[in-house]
Amino acid sequence: MEKDNKCRPRSHEIDTAARRKVPTALPDAWEHRESTGRDYGIDMTIEIFKEGCSTGNQLELQIKGTEKLIDDKEDVYDFDMPVKSLRYIENHHYPVLLVICPVNRPTPMFYYVWLQDYIQVVLEKENPEWRLNRSTVRIKVPIQNSMPGNEKHLSYIANHLRRVSDWKRLGAILHEFKQVFWSNDVGDWSKAEIAEAKRLLEKALELDAIFGDPPYAPGQLQKIITIDPAIKAAELLLRGGPFTVEEVRSVGTELTDDALRLMNDETVELDIAEMSIKFVLSHTENRLSSALSTANDNSLKYLVWKQRGEHDF
Repeated sequence: MEKDNKCRPRSHEIDTAARRKVPTALPDAWEHRESTGRDYGIDMTIEIFKEGCSTGNQLELQIKGTEKLIDDKEDVYDFDMPVKSLRYIENHHYPVLLVICPVNRPTPMFYYVWLQDYIQVVLEKENPEWRLNRSTVRIKVPIQNSMPGNEKHLSYIANHLRRVSDWKRLGAILHEFKQVFWSNDVGDWSKAEIAEAKRLLEKALELDAIFGDPPYAPGQLQKIITIDPAIKAAELLLRGGPFTVEEVRSVGTELTDDALRLMNDETVELDIAEMSIKFVLSHTENRLSSALSTANDNSLKYLVWKQRGEHDF
C-alpha cells in the first residue's frame, strides 16, 4: 500500500531557496521581512536604512528563483508574468520589484525590475492591451539591474512615494510664487515681493526627494539651471545695482550686443541689467512647471530607454 506523502513541487523549493538568498545580496543595514501569505502578491518587504536610521522608504519584492544560467552578456532576461499578478501590483502603494534569483550561483545575487514603472513606460507602449491577455505578459528584466552593486538605484526607487509627494508640494509652492507677482508688471516689483519669492524658492530646495537626491537627474538639472540662478537673481535684486557683467551672467542671462555696448568698466547699464535679472526670476514658475511635465512624460522615458538604454525601472 502506497503512503499518501505530501510532496512539494520543485518550483516551490527553488523559490524558497531564492527567498533565502535575496537578503544576503542586500546591505546588512537594510531590514527585510518575509510575507506570510504569498499567492500572486508580495514575498518580502525591504526597509531602507541610511547611516543607521530608517528612511521611512520601503520596497516590496516578488521573488522568483531559477536554476537556469543567466547570460550577463545579454541586455535583458525574459520572464513571463501572470496578468493577475501585474494587475494587482500596478495598483500597489509601494514600489514593487520583480526579483529573479539564480539559486545555483555560488555568490548570492539577483536581478530586478521596478514593475509599476515598467508597466507605465514599456508595457503601455509595446503592449497597451496587456490587461486583456488570458494568462501571462512578458517582462524584460534589464541585466544591468543586478544586486549587489546597485544599492543607490534601489534607494532611488524606494524614494518614489516621497518624490511624488514632493512634486505635489512643489506645485503648491509654485502657485504661491505665481501669486507674489500676479498683479504687478516686472518693473513694479517691490523688494518685499522679491524677498518673498526668494523665500519660496529656498523652501522648494528643501524638497529633498526632488532636489536633494543625486540619482534623480530631472531634479538635479532643475536645481542647477532654474532654482539656483533664480535665488541668485533675487539676491542681486535685493542688493540693488550696479551689476557687473559677471553677476548678470551668473544667473544664466546672456547679454545682447546692444547691452554689451553699454557696458562701463565691466558694469552693465542699470535698467538693462535689472530687467535681465528680473526676466530670470519671472520665468522660474514656467520652467519648473514644464520640468514637472517632462519628468513624468512616459513617452519620452520610453524613447530614452529604447535609444540610450537609460531608465528608472
